[in-house]
Amino acid sequence: METLSDCAIYTLDVDGAISSWSAGAEAVEGYAEEEILGRNGCILYAQKGAEPGEYARALQLAASSGRYQYEGWQTRKDGSPFWGQTVIVSLRDAEGNRRGFSVVTRDVTESRRTEERLRLAVESAPTAMVMTNQEGRIVLVNSQTERMFGYRRNELIGARVDVLAPAGSRARHAELRAHYSKNPKTRAMEARDLVAVRKDGSSFPALIGLNPIETGEGTWVMSSIVDITERKRVEDVRKKLDSEIQYSQKLESLGILAGGIAHDFNNILAGILGQAGLALMELPADSPARNSLKLIEVASLQAAELTKQMLAYSGKGQFLIRPLNLSRLLGDMSHLLGVSLSKKAALRMDLPDELPSIEGDRVQMQQIAMNLITNASEALGDNAGSITVRTGMEFLGGEPLAGSYFNEKPVAGRHVFLEVSDTGHGMDEETMRRAFDPFFTTKFTGRGLGLAAVLGIVRGHNGVIQLQSEPGRGTTFKVYFPVSLKEAPARVKRAEPAGPRTGQGKVLVIDDEAGVRAVAAHTLRKCGFSVILAKDGEEGLALFRQQPEEIGLVLLDLTMPKMSGDEVLQELRRIRPAVKVIVSSGYDEQDDSDRFAGEGFAGFLLKPYQPLQLIDKACRVLNAGNRGQ
Repeated sequence: METLSDCAIYTLDVDGAISSWSAGAEAVEGYAEEEILGRNGCILYAQKGAEPGEYARALQLAASSGRYQYEGWQTRKDGSPFWGQTVIVSLRDAEGNRRGFSVVTRDVTESRRTEERLRLAVESAPTAMVMTNQEGRIVLVNSQTERMFGYRRNELIGARVDVLAPAGSRARHAELRAHYSKNPKTRAMEARDLVAVRKDGSSFPALIGLNPIETGEGTWVMSSIVDITERKRVEDVRKKLDSEIQYSQKLESLGILAGGIAHDFNNILAGILGQAGLALMELPADSPARNSLKLIEVASLQAAELTKQMLAYSGKGQFLIRPLNLSRLLGDMSHLLGVSLSKKAALRMDLPDELPSIEGDRVQMQQIAMNLITNASEALGDNAGSITVRTGMEFLGGEPLAGSYFNEKPVAGRHVFLEVSDTGHGMDEETMRRAFDPFFTTKFTGRGLGLAAVLGIVRGHNGVIQLQSEPGRGTTFKVYFPVSLKEAPARVKRAEPAGPRTGQGKVLVIDDEAGVRAVAAHTLRKCGFSVILAKDGEEGLALFRQQPEEIGLVLLDLTMPKMSGDEVLQELRRIRPAVKVIVSSGYDEQDDSDRFAGEGFAGFLLKPYQPLQLIDKACRVLNAGNRGQ
């Protein structure tokens, strides 16, 4: 708190001689009244480095303008320096004649030193620092503030601090500053996320903390400002990654569930389909029950298609990867695609034949096309519209693909695409975000895996899927696959199964499902084979060790408890390397037994299979072995 002892108050006559002297003047300047009265005041104007004529100029300026003020280092009688603030006021009588001068000098050395320490601290701060007075005007900034906001220091000093805040936030900033000006004992405000504005008008997120500081002129506010643009970006990336991880975990959990259900469902279907097939083999051609049994077969095969979708979604379907030409594949499907659409939908196909090959599973590629086109047909609803199916080739870089699922990055290089677009009702942002969720639909509950299965297949083929849509403007799905270096083979018409055959020899059936074992046993015995049954791998190996030379064929399930089919197969080959093994599974989409030559087993059956398929496969494997002997 400033007192009179901190102030030197004295008067000068018109010639500059000291005519009065206060007690405070003696304390500040160091001269007693009796030794200073009558002496010229220039003795007190001894600023460091001041020239003698400056005192006369100061009095002249005070006389002409009525007041003159200066601040700087001054010197006491004993030579000690102090920082003084001096005000010289011209004195005049009633007629306006000059009578002399009144002088007040304040010793503000301590406050000056405090300000200097504060200035040095502010300047060395790693963040932008801005001090404002009670009027909200800037009185102090550091070089970090200049760099952060693009202003020069002299442009900010004296300006209202509002220039650093967006117009919409200025009231809130002013409210916070007023709170600290009126409540100086309030502790510093914890930093808050606000918005700041640079000189060029660009805004950025900032972490701003306010700290009240007591000064001789009231409570001022020191603001520390940190540009958190990068932190916000990192937080946004982290939130996005967290969202993706949570979604991936959800998909993974659903995938595990779907895979398990598909496996069990396939075993049930194997029993149903097998028993229906056996009944058809027993009934005469004119039996009225044959039609019902064929309908059971058709329903079972349709259910098997659903399990394929579930396996594709779960990622457990191991595809038969070969070079494929998408245009030819879709051309072969054109009739099937046409009958799958709404009667009011016009199908347009643009399929250039000269298209590079991709590495893919034919059945899974057909499923992608069917799902996307069926989805497009549903988007048209009861309205007339068009669906366009197009293939082509594009070059993609390694950057994230706009509109792709989770902004995925494709492999850089040439890609073949399949594009399906419709003129339907389109999707909003929320619908597009959930489009690949299992069982999500905008029409009715329980529609199925649909696009989720497509996503699983695309990912399994190292592809990416792009979705673009707008309400009222239709929807476009575009799937990209890397170009293959191999050429797609020419079309080869596969031979149909030859029908029931007769066989001989002993077959060991190893499967953990009783229904599957029963159908296999009945089927194989019916065509002349002797059959031994085992409920798991351990029992099967024990039976095989008892008569390894007598068992000519093993029908082995790949997925069983205790021992997996792979482990059983390895042990069978160790006991007798030449044993013929047909592997059966609901997980692997394999339809060419020649693919497995030399890999430990001689053939493959995809569950659920029909009795005629089992008979044909068993006879072909054994006959091939006999021809080689």
